[in-house]
Amino acid sequence: MSQEAWLADLVEVTVSGFFTTHHVMQAAGGILAEMTMTGLGNRAAVRTAEGRELAIERTNWWRGVYELRKDKLVVGEARPLGILRRKNAIRFGGRDFGLRAGDFWNRSWALSDDAGQMLVKIRPRGTFRRGAVLQILRPVDVDLLALTYHQVNVRWREQTAAAAS
Repeated sequence: MSQEAWLADLVEVTVSGFFTTHHVMQAAGGILAEMTMTGLGNRAAVRTAEGRELAIERTNWWRGVYELRKDKLVVGEARPLGILRRKNAIRFGGRDFGLRAGDFWNRSWALSDDAGQMLVKIRPRGTFRRGAVLQILRPVDVDLLALTYHQVNVRWREQTAAAAS
């Protein structure tokens, strides 16, 4: 686990760009990671403060399965559960995590470990502000944090697209 993630209790994600977006995850101590996400959200490139390069890629279009890779080695996987996709199963570092929608409108989300302890709460920055606020409740790896935020962002994009149609 990254020492920077241990010290951070609140991480703010700011977003710039229109089709391809750039997401900066920043805590009080500095930038934890930067993510560049394609317009459809099916691919993302992540660069952590320590200089690690990661890739997030959708591997199954029908089921919405995503993999987190480092040097072509799969280090994490996320898959939605259920028809409404209000739950996600995340496998990272040999452990299972659960990502669940926290409210009816699926705007807030919570990441829990396999024991059911809540690790992170994610909510939008505001009504007219893009990005998110991640409240870190327990130590969490920056790579897992990036995968989790990516999944929440993909769900938000799906909701926006469904509402627009």
